[in-house]
Amino acid sequence: MRLASIDIGTNSTRLMVAEKKEGCLKTLYRGAKITRLGEGIDAKGVLSDAAMERTIMALKKYKQMVEDNNAVKMSIVATSAVRDATNSQIFIDRAKKEVDLDVSVLAGKEEARLSFLGATHCHGDNRPILVVDIGGGSTELIFGKPGHIEKIFSLDIGSVRLTEMFVKNDPPLINEVESIKEHIYLAGKKIYKKIGGRKDLLGVGLAGTITTLSAVSQNMEVYDPKKIHGSTLLLSEIERILKIFLSKNLSERKIIVGLESERADIIISGTLILTGIMKGLGLKEMMVSEHDILDGLILSIDT
Repeated sequence: MRLASIDIGTNSTRLMVAEKKEGCLKTLYRGAKITRLGEGIDAKGVLSDAAMERTIMALKKYKQMVEDNNAVKMSIVATSAVRDATNSQIFIDRAKKEVDLDVSVLAGKEEARLSFLGATHCHGDNRPILVVDIGGGSTELIFGKPGHIEKIFSLDIGSVRLTEMFVKNDPPLINEVESIKEHIYLAGKKIYKKIGGRKDLLGVGLAGTITTLSAVSQNMEVYDPKKIHGSTLLLSEIERILKIFLSKNLSERKIIVGLESERADIIISGTLILTGIMKGLGLKEMMVSEHDILDGLILSIDT
């Protein structure tokens, strides 16, 4: 049975089409479009008309792709930006009226649960797992084992949000970088105390920041999900790449091999979130996963 899922995030809108067999998924299509729905959300508290229009256009294309792939059921959700906006209902109504899609707004912990489900389904490793899902508006951390979640944390730190809050210069000044680091530390302080320093912990990283870092590390001119999925990022390698990002302005970052040009303005904040979390939890490496909330949504569809 062919199923589909759409994740409407703060930075990007993503689609997955898959076949579900015996509890596991065979991906037929996975794509993303940077729509920046959450642009300016912290400053104004609303979704802008331009951001909504970009996202609606992406949804129209995705709906056609779902139909072309003969998917029989679909789950569509929105996360941090729509959660936080005071005019979110306008966007939800537009999606229904203009695209005939029913968008559900996920609470942070439900977003985390679905991300964990997607990242760990059909996973053979029985070690304790910490799934780190860095989004544009929020970051979810989920601790447990496949099939069993022990702790869920949803933090209001994301690559778009922190860039808009703290970065006024290009490249960021030292004091701007330090402000981001302090914000990450304060947000993660309770987590660091509760699960930090576990030597048996397997870190699994999801979403655009982490997959991009893997692509940059591999000097990947053409994105190859097969080489991304299951790759390992050492903390030392992430810090090496961060130094490169910090040494270049936006135009220079846009031409770094492996870095999508539309992500170049927020990649520094996303990388700082990852390094802050890894240091706080004593993680020296992070396994990169292509499986995420999109997988979790499809696995949760009642068939």
